[in-house]
Parts: sequence; C-alpha cells; structure tokens
Amino acid sequence: MTQEQQMTFIDEEGVERLANILFTVDSPDGEHHYTVFTDATDPDQGAFVYEYNDFGEMNIVTDEEALQFVQEVYDALMDEEGLINDDEAEEA
Repeated sequence: MTQEQQMTFIDEEGVERLANILFTVDSPDGEHHYTVFTDATDPDQGAFVYEYNDFGEMNIVTDEEALQFVQEVYDALMDEEGLINDDEAEEA
C-alpha cells in the first residue's frame, strides 16, 4: 500500500480525532467517493467507511450495496499486497 495518510474527523460525541486513511475509492459510476480509515488513537476499534464530496463533507456509509463494493475493493487490495490468502477472503 501507499504511505500512510492522516486526516481529522469529528466523532459522534463531537470530539475531533486523528484518523489513518487506509484507502479512498470512487464508485464505478464516479458519482460517489469513499474513504476508509481507522481512528489513529484506537486502531482496534475497526475501520470506518465514509462518503465524501468536493466540499469536504463526510457521511458514514450505511448502504449495503456501497459497503459491499468497498469490501470488494479492500479484499482486492489486500490480495494484491499479499496480505490475505484465499481462505481468509472466503471467510470475510
């Protein structure tokens, strides 16, 4: 993967937090832009998937189809980097 990038985000309690960006991806039609990141202070919390626009506004992704698309991109990236084997991919 590429060098680690960071950003700040406001959590559900209104607290500004530092995030490590795992990757960004556009939907196949180019209309939606997604970023996947972890909380830099608590990476064990898991990854967050947000949609963002050209104005820097971000909203958490809840649409199952969009989440499935992002999961497929993640799996492909992990496979490409040799960080996941076929057995793990089938379990995900």
